[in-house]
Amino acid sequence: MEWISIEERKPDENQVVFVVTVSNFMMIMVYMYIYDAEESGWVWANVYDSPTYSSKANEWEADGEWEDDYEVTHWMPLPESPNKTIEP
Repeated sequence: MEWISIEERKPDENQVVFVVTVSNFMMIMVYMYIYDAEESGWVWANVYDSPTYSSKANEWEADGEWEDDYEVTHWMPLPESPNKTIEP
C-alpha cells in the first residue's frame, strides 16, 4: 500500500485509516461528516481506542474524537485483519 494525498482523493465516509499530518505525525483516524445545526462538514477524527475488525462488515470500526486543527496531508487504508473470521 502507498500513501494517498488528500489532494488526490479522500477516504470513504467513516473509513478507519492511517494518516500523516503536516507536522509529520502518523495517527489512526476516521474521515467523517458531522451534522450540526450551526456548522456541518467533513472532519478528521482521531481514533482514541483500538480499532476492531468486523468480519460481518468486512472493515475496521473505531470511535473517534474530532477537532478542527488536524492538518492531514496523506492517508492509507489499514490492511485487513489476518484473523478476519474472528468476531469480537
